[in-house]
Amino acid sequence: MLKKSMILILPVFCLALTTSPVFLSYGASDTPASETYDAATEKDAQAANEQAAEQNSYPTDDHDTALDSHPANNQNAELSATQNANQDSRPASSDAADDPLTDFSANDWRLILVNKQHPIPDNYEFELGSIHNGLKVDKRITRQLDQMLSAARQDGINLLVISPYRDPARQKELFDKKIKRALRQDQNYLNAYKETASAVTIPGSSEHEIGLAVDITTKQHITLDEQYADSEGGIWLKQHCMLYGFILRYPDGKEDITGIEFEPWHFRYVGKDAATYITKHDLTLEEFVAMMQGS
Repeated sequence: MLKKSMILILPVFCLALTTSPVFLSYGASDTPASETYDAATEKDAQAANEQAAEQNSYPTDDHDTALDSHPANNQNAELSATQNANQDSRPASSDAADDPLTDFSANDWRLILVNKQHPIPDNYEFELGSIHNGLKVDKRITRQLDQMLSAARQDGINLLVISPYRDPARQKELFDKKIKRALRQDQNYLNAYKETASAVTIPGSSEHEIGLAVDITTKQHITLDEQYADSEGGIWLKQHCMLYGFILRYPDGKEDITGIEFEPWHFRYVGKDAATYITKHDLTLEEFVAMMQGS
């Protein structure tokens, strides 16, 4: 079992070991890190995804076959993970948008709130699983993510996952680069930090670090910006993501609630019923959790 203190010092290549399932455990940290995509440093991941999309290599029906190609996933998943995956393999309830909030549990792993004010709990654990080309996310969402990518491909849209799971060291690296770029614009450190903070979080407080968030784009929009929202891929994702248990995590006009700029490429898994409720009621995860806890 890996602890956060170990992860911060272990070489990055440890995450690539595939001889046994990878379990991760995290706690809070005080070092800022980025939530946004760095085109230069993520170039290799993008290229691999683009190649997969062009070759139509996303699994369409039998995701277990794709997972079996990765040695780390040859072992059976824990019973609880399997039960959760089976639970979300059903279609979203047509009445989910009107379900009372009492139907949702604050203890549901899919609904964990992670942001700058709510760091990842010290005892939080999860197992990494592989999607296409070996990219990693929480193993419990691999099937739903692959199904969403396949559905988009069937509609003629090749979506690219360019930033899935990140370890804390990667978060810090991205943040530091953004700070340095801001400082090169003759800003003092305080102003540079404030500018960066509108699009970042700190290691230990990022959804990417728990494998439940993915940045998704297309090869036409590798350099991410708000215009992606009006693109074919951005529109498709916003309209269809809830069918697979995902929400647009940082919507336009909700920056004062999420603390993060509008990111039409950042999607978070919450489960199908919760995604339907959140989307139909135009909520953020922060608002949904607050309502759920108050019900």
